[in-house]
Amino acid sequence: NSQKQVAMIEQPQAKMEQLAVWRQSFNASAEEGSPAQQLIVLQNRERDGLGLALPSGSFTLYSMRNGEPFLLGEGSMTDRAVGEKVEVWVDNPSSVRVVQREVSEDKQGRKTFEIVATNDSPVPQAFEARLDGDGKVDRTSGRMVRRDGYWLWAAVIPANASRTVRFRYSDD
Repeated sequence: NSQKQVAMIEQPQAKMEQLAVWRQSFNASAEEGSPAQQLIVLQNRERDGLGLALPSGSFTLYSMRNGEPFLLGEGSMTDRAVGEKVEVWVDNPSSVRVVQREVSEDKQGRKTFEIVATNDSPVPQAFEARLDGDGKVDRTSGRMVRRDGYWLWAAVIPANASRTVRFRYSDD
């Protein structure tokens, strides 16, 4: 049975996106810097190299580098049907570290925060900051949108560089 599952998942042409994702609440401080987690995103469609029912279980994910298999990480997932978006968290931390700090607070209680994401890898990294909170975000230095119950800032962090976003947040 295990052999069957391994053969089903071995799909060398599967298209995937690798993201560094950092999850935090607005009012939490992360001044020490914390690593973002690795997230692999796939569309379970035939045109994207999959298109078959994916069973739940543990997995090891490899990519090819210089003609050799390269370990991206290990993780687990639940059953996924054909056509579903698949997000798989990988156990290895990403090369992106994130600092969040409160910069100021005005008389109305609106706080201005700054998030700095730093990539210590020699390749650019797609990044998402996912912030929990039901309040209002405005005066942003970068585009932030509301998605799936959190506020999202997405950016590509260049190799050996950082990106910063500032925004104002209020609980009302």
